Amino acid sequence: MHQTLRPTVLVVATLDTKGVEALYLKECIEREGCNTILMDTGILSEPAVKSDISREYVARMGGATIEELKASGDNGRYIQTMTN
Repeated sequence: MHQTLRPTVLVVATLDTKGVEALYLKECIEREGCNTILMDTGILSEPAVKSDISREYVARMGGATIEELKASGDNGRYIQTMTN
């Protein structure tokens, strides 16, 4: 049997402020036959929707914690950490 691989699209969003919009985009992509992975890069408040890759994991991979990023008040550090 021949198996067709479905493309996977990474949806990166700040799920604390754009969770509903990210979920809509995820659903549109899936309707077109692609798999999706939803990654949260928000730090302001709790995510509005569940992610596949948590903001805590993203921060940790960037060398920080969500608490450290919030406490620093340094928007440049936040952006660099969450997008590196």
